[in-house]
Amino acid sequence: MSLNLNLLPGLSLVKVSSPGHGYEVQRLEQFLQFLPKYHIVLLQEVFSTPHLPYLCLQKALLSHAKKAGFHYVLRGDQPTLYDLVAHKKWTDSGLLILSKYPFVDTGYKIFKDCAHYDAGASKGVIWARIKIDDFCVNVFNCHLQATHAKKYDYNQIRQKQLTALRRFILKKISGENAKQPWLLGGDFNVDALKVKNTALFDLHDKVQSEQESDDYKTMMNYIDPTNKIKDLLKIKYGCHPSTRPPREAINSILSIFHHKSFQRLDYLFFMDGKKRNLEAKIESSVVVPFEVKNQPFAYISDHYGIQTELQLDNPVQKPLSIPPQSPISKKSKPTFWSWFLFISLTLFCGVAFLQYFSSFIVFAWVVSALVFILNLNKYKDTNRERVKEKEYFKEKLNLAGLKQSNPSGIRKPVISFVPSKNGALTKPNIFQNFKWSVDNYSHRNCLGYRLKNNEGVSKYHWLTYDTIFRRTKNFGSGLVNLGLLPKDKVVIVSENRPEWVISDLACFAYGFITVPVAQGDLDLIKKLLTASKPKLIVCSSAVTINILNLVSHYPEDITCKIVVQMEALDYAEYTVAEKANLKLIPSDFVEQSGVLDPKPPYCSQPDDVATLMFSRQATSLLKCIPITHKTLIQMLRNLVSAHNVCGTTLTHFDVHLSWFPICRLYERIIVLLYISIGASVAFTSTNSPYFSDAGEVRPSVIYCVPNSFLKIYGTFKLAVASWSPFHQYFFRRLYQFRKYLQYLIQKRSGDPDSQLKLNKLIIKFLVDTAYLTDYLIFSRFSANLGGRVRLILVSSRGHLSEGHKEFLQFIFCCPVEQCYMRTEAGIIACTSAIVAKSKYSGLYPLCKMKLLPTMGEFGDKGCGEICVAGENVVQYYWISSENFERFPNGWYRTKEIGKWNNDGSLSVFGHLEEVLEPEAGKYVFPRQTEFAYSDSDFVHQIILVCLPKKPLLAVVVPDFEVVHRWAKENKEYILHDPKVIYKSKQLIQAICEDLQQIAQAKGLQEHQEVKAVYLEKEEIPEMMVLQRATLLKRYEKIMLEMYNALRISNEEYVTRPTRSKSITIVQNAEWESNLLTIPFQFNFVRVLVLCSVFTSIAASIAWELWQQNQIPT
Repeated sequence: MSLNLNLLPGLSLVKVSSPGHGYEVQRLEQFLQFLPKYHIVLLQEVFSTPHLPYLCLQKALLSHAKKAGFHYVLRGDQPTLYDLVAHKKWTDSGLLILSKYPFVDTGYKIFKDCAHYDAGASKGVIWARIKIDDFCVNVFNCHLQATHAKKYDYNQIRQKQLTALRRFILKKISGENAKQPWLLGGDFNVDALKVKNTALFDLHDKVQSEQESDDYKTMMNYIDPTNKIKDLLKIKYGCHPSTRPPREAINSILSIFHHKSFQRLDYLFFMDGKKRNLEAKIESSVVVPFEVKNQPFAYISDHYGIQTELQLDNPVQKPLSIPPQSPISKKSKPTFWSWFLFISLTLFCGVAFLQYFSSFIVFAWVVSALVFILNLNKYKDTNRERVKEKEYFKEKLNLAGLKQSNPSGIRKPVISFVPSKNGALTKPNIFQNFKWSVDNYSHRNCLGYRLKNNEGVSKYHWLTYDTIFRRTKNFGSGLVNLGLLPKDKVVIVSENRPEWVISDLACFAYGFITVPVAQGDLDLIKKLLTASKPKLIVCSSAVTINILNLVSHYPEDITCKIVVQMEALDYAEYTVAEKANLKLIPSDFVEQSGVLDPKPPYCSQPDDVATLMFSRQATSLLKCIPITHKTLIQMLRNLVSAHNVCGTTLTHFDVHLSWFPICRLYERIIVLLYISIGASVAFTSTNSPYFSDAGEVRPSVIYCVPNSFLKIYGTFKLAVASWSPFHQYFFRRLYQFRKYLQYLIQKRSGDPDSQLKLNKLIIKFLVDTAYLTDYLIFSRFSANLGGRVRLILVSSRGHLSEGHKEFLQFIFCCPVEQCYMRTEAGIIACTSAIVAKSKYSGLYPLCKMKLLPTMGEFGDKGCGEICVAGENVVQYYWISSENFERFPNGWYRTKEIGKWNNDGSLSVFGHLEEVLEPEAGKYVFPRQTEFAYSDSDFVHQIILVCLPKKPLLAVVVPDFEVVHRWAKENKEYILHDPKVIYKSKQLIQAICEDLQQIAQAKGLQEHQEVKAVYLEKEEIPEMMVLQRATLLKRYEKIMLEMYNALRISNEEYVTRPTRSKSITIVQNAEWESNLLTIPFQFNFVRVLVLCSVFTSIAASIAWELWQQNQIPT
């Protein structure tokens, strides 16, 4: 908080009726009642002088501030007798910085240029570097020249002072301190309001002007010419509020025309640091008038105060650890280091007395260990929670139930969600669970999004739970006012944004059934609108015109007449809606209607339908899945169980970065879970890359599909190939060393004697070494995801290759697990490093599962159709003839083929309707085989297709960067145009041979090998990948041409070709193209420190052994 308190020396006995003047003691007493609630306070005009010791109130204020917890105080120097005689300075600067947090460094500067009354005060700026937990913030408090009589050019004096202020700030935040944020506050005596004829305004009105004065613009140019500094009040209010109270009395007739009560003289500026560990909350930046009652004065000063909140970006890995500001943690760390240094120095002195040379070895060891521990301490502590969580959940897992099965072969879940009393996910419907988060975490960040500006996108703006709850009720009430009734259907068509979630929650609150629809294919949108028959459509401006045209062109199929747009309307949208005779309303109007005429929420029952999810089958047929509140809540609980099985518990400190389409159930249950436990969700922006958003949001858990990071995997291999041979060799050795550590940890953890004390110590040493390697080698890479990711959960049915999994796990320094997701049941199984006893374990069930024996080859191999049951499983399809076939006796038949492993886990092969038959009686599961072929450097995306009983073909979307390199190495192509290169027979042959080499390396059978390749220039949408029937229609002609090319004169197909030599794609280290999308660089300094530590230890041991050998027997 910043405030000009106006405690002038010698005026405590004066009773002046103007606001903030006189009544010094009484005003100070009133101010001290407000003081304890703040942590850092900047005060101006609290003057003190040794020449009037009994007429200054600064000492009394500091005494009471110390009792209020402000143990750290900074003020300017007191003027001496020499200052009074030589420089005519008879009082100090009147500036104070009061803090409940310790000072790291301080400083001050006195302005040389002052005039009139200010010439007697040592006006200037004081500075303190304050340590808040593990972060530092620079705080500057200043007071500039005031405007008095017309004798001096006060603007010119203030400009000189601003120049000195700027130089002082740059000096204090230079070098290593440039990364730290800084806060600048005080009374600048520069009016930002540009108001004419001030005497005509009502004296008790708070005037706000959207026009800025020229003096304010000049001041901003002096403070920060780059225009990066934030004026907190201006950003909060959108204009300049007055920071001076109205006049209570007019002391002079001239003051009616010259004095301006409505002035903006006080400011609070904030500059972000490069690490952005501490931020100023714009929504909490307000003007504090400090009004008082039952006193002869209305305000405690002639200035208003300005307050804001500084938000710390705390790590989410330690939700239960002792906060750094607690006395326990403060006491324990210095005690430990004191004893460590004492023992080290004693050992060093003793060894130096006995053996001179050994003392240097001990000294090197101590220094290296200190450097190591100081750098590793923070990283190691944050990762220690992962080990504790894994040990905790390992005790809670029902491992005995994995292998036990009843006669019907039903497997029970490995873990069950046990709700706590009055805890999260205990309410009967979705909205009440969200209300629980509002009641417990009302002021926490709920939803975040990027604001658009002239430069594209700005920083993330966050909406609190209170704001989302208020907007949800307003929007829901507005929908009721439009005539909607419970169980009416509402279609939502939009990209990921807060309005999507608000619309969804409003439907849950008032009993409407939401129908999420993906943007893109107009034919699909038309089918969904026709099938669902909504009463109202909520959409974004990107699809409004298309939806209006669909509704107007097909009035018999689409009966909806009301469309709500999330943004404001423009002329084109309004015209199209008017021609189509449709009601187009902006969402702000709907919310305002709810404000004016609020309605009580509708209490939905657990068995009421909450949402309709449309999904396309492999045969391209639509199926409508009704999900009740009870089923949806159980899906959220299963997602919590999946995190527990993976060894990572979710808390309200977690942050999720939503980028997968929220209309898909996988992303939707993630968002609903986070807002049901008080956590935060941020939405990616279409104008900024994913890693830029991740670096700012810093998510704690990453949810993705396998294709999300395949591009990074290939790019990383290309980056390593561009290094020097020495760097490549060194990195590959470290990578292999990290893999070997992971192997030892898994082997020791799965040992029956793992509970022995010696084995526990070995496991602890291996885990610490693994964390140390991650910190030294791979932490630079993990910083691209924000640096605090605790888990990467991939929806892959367990098909993610071991190489990709290890790559993600080592590079991003966190566990990588896989889950099995079905729209009809949510997440029904997941992998677990805690449960797994072997490297290639499968999925562990989270609900009741069994395998239904199938006919033919699958039944002979012990495979079967996967069936699931439980509260998380829907009971029927909406208007479908498959209900009896797919939901027999409460079980849901997934039509997916799976097999139980020896350790009780499940391996999923693929969908029955996607199975390919390249040879009679031999089948290929395309998804599983596609993951095997994705290891090729050429492949960015691969789709396997074939006609019945004909060889396997592949549609490949190649990685153009690898193709570019291949073309450059072959020296046959001058133009590197994809349209030209992708038709090259040599390139097609090279890719085909590379795929066949991978098939041989992975042990694929001959019928699983790709015989011909077609290169596709555009990426294939994932929805089309899920619809194999659509793919066959799209590439039917191309497939026939490829089969004709494979035929030889005797009309037999070409058998497996033998490769004369292996093709290496990324061997040349000299590559001119910049292939890196993220800064993959190797930090050899940390590696050298690691080597020095191990070398010092080895040298000391060798020296002692050598000394022992020198002693005569």
